[in-house]
Amino acid sequence: FEAGYDLGKEVVERARSFEDKLPTYYVMAKALGREHRHADARRMDKQALRALNEFPKRWYAVRIVRSLLKINTFMKNHTNDEIVSMPLMTDPKKIYAMKICADFGFCCHITNKAILMVFNLCKMILR
Repeated sequence: FEAGYDLGKEVVERARSFEDKLPTYYVMAKALGREHRHADARRMDKQALRALNEFPKRWYAVRIVRSLLKINTFMKNHTNDEIVSMPLMTDPKKIYAMKICADFGFCCHITNKAILMVFNLCKMILR
């Protein structure tokens, strides 16, 4: 794992664009999780999400409540058929953001960071 992690860090350093770094961040965080270094994987996922502007530098419980209210309103105003027939996500950045969010949520669960996990789930649903 260490050789792969070092290679991943080098790829991130030499990547020409952030889009080139995204798959490497994702794979490196997954590898850290496989080593049972879930806290390190969570930090790497959070770093990638912040770079994608998908995770705020500061957040409060108010944001979670506001997100839950938005989700509740959306679910009340749309039928299941309308939600299922929505267009699929095609933006590669958003797709990787969702993958990283899923991994981040798992790491939050394993490391007992329930508030981060709830906030992350709200962000995923609001996308």
